[in-house]
Amino acid sequence: MVIYIKRKSIFISSVMVLLGVSSAAFSGAYIPDPEVNELDEKYISLKFGASVIEDSGVSDAGVTGLSGGEYSADVGHYVAGAIGMVRDGYRLEFEVANQINDLDKLSATSIATSIKASNSIPGVDASVTTFLVNGYKDFVLSRGVSAYFSSGVGIAYGELDLAGGNTAIDGVNWNWQEHGQDDTVFAWQLGVGVGYELTKAMSLDVGYRYLGSSDFEYGSTNIELGSHNVTAGVRYTF
Repeated sequence: MVIYIKRKSIFISSVMVLLGVSSAAFSGAYIPDPEVNELDEKYISLKFGASVIEDSGVSDAGVTGLSGGEYSADVGHYVAGAIGMVRDGYRLEFEVANQINDLDKLSATSIATSIKASNSIPGVDASVTTFLVNGYKDFVLSRGVSAYFSSGVGIAYGELDLAGGNTAIDGVNWNWQEHGQDDTVFAWQLGVGVGYELTKAMSLDVGYRYLGSSDFEYGSTNIELGSHNVTAGVRYTF
């Protein structure tokens, strides 16, 4: 219940920020000079970075001897591209992003013995592609430098690539059958960052984002997702 309320409050906050962006107007690059009022500029952006999935819940209807499943993942790559508009310190954009992480370890509690243990996950790759509408609010720090916070909502398309194998927990086998599974769910993200204007048209951007989603259902396997993403990129305004 606590987790549900927390996610619901974060979702409501994200929607409120987006509504504020939409009502105020759109923005493509942050405004480095408070005296400059550049209207209806467009931009494209490209970001690269690392994705760190937090330890999250996992369950399988076919595994009845274990409870409280949780998985960890290796650090993965992150890449995102967006096109958007800018007005009066606000931005609105459509973004497509992808991250791929290898699942590392599975921990769970044996129902028979109440022993909690962990073991490696063999050959399971998780890919998540998001399609989000993001809203930004930019704040001028000094000439050429600004900070921002952002929120976004949309969908996430997840793919689970399994090479096949078992994870044994206290004598109970979790079978990762060799197949590919996919699912599409609701997704949201919150972010902060700073930007530096190299030229009037080109800016550098460094940021942090938290990506969350509804649970993915891959066949009988249910997987939660919470990802911390650190990015660096460029934005070209035209």
